[in-house]
Amino acid sequence: MTTRKLKLANIQFGVVPGKIDQNRSLAERLIRAAAGCGAKILCLPELFTTGHDFNLIRSTHDKEAKCSETLDWLGGLARSLNIYLAAGTLPEKEGEKFYNTTFFFSSEGELLGKYRKVHLFPQMGEDSFFTPGQGYPLFHTPLARIGIAVCYDLRFPGQFADLAAQGAEIILVPARFPHPRLDHWRILIRARAIENYLFVAGCNASGTFDHTLFCGHSCIISPWGETVAEAGEREDVLVAEIDLDLVEESRSFFRQPAGSKA
Repeated sequence: MTTRKLKLANIQFGVVPGKIDQNRSLAERLIRAAAGCGAKILCLPELFTTGHDFNLIRSTHDKEAKCSETLDWLGGLARSLNIYLAAGTLPEKEGEKFYNTTFFFSSEGELLGKYRKVHLFPQMGEDSFFTPGQGYPLFHTPLARIGIAVCYDLRFPGQFADLAAQGAEIILVPARFPHPRLDHWRILIRARAIENYLFVAGCNASGTFDHTLFCGHSCIISPWGETVAEAGEREDVLVAEIDLDLVEESRSFFRQPAGSKA
């Protein structure tokens, strides 16, 4: 019997304040390293080009259309490296509104779709700058069915249940999750994987930005709640092989009739 094994990568690094091009260059170097290790599905951290610098976001979108340039660059990378790429999140402007958006690219460089962060984090001012998205899209690829949630979304289990009901096998979670809540990060990711019998890959930021220390510890959790791989607090390319057959295995086990051994 054949198995459905593939390599998944979380790209963990800290954003350099005010340096969009430098952050893009760093992301590209780490993406290429992950692809060189055989990763086929890659995820970047939340707001990986700007961080939560709302003044920078507003000025670059008004003057330079940085988001469009960045999307062209990301699509080209996905195509040239033959990878599926969840582009962390990027600031997206539509009309007068800004969204905190994950763009998802195919291995042919096609933009398969996007997810706009639904649950905005008040403590970092997201709710006063960004507009919440609507809906939880599922991306069907030849490798897996993939959902996306972003950082604070981890605290809303209904979102993960919705994606699981649609058939998600992997949920990617780009994040900027700070200290002192490292334990929350670990517990929430594990809980979402266990509850929904799927893989959850949390891709967190590291380093310090505007006096906030991000806790890193990007990780990949199996449907059984096991830690497949976990980074430390520094820049890292976390690559691990996962077996998607575990999704159906865990779901079948817990669908056994009442009275079966649990």
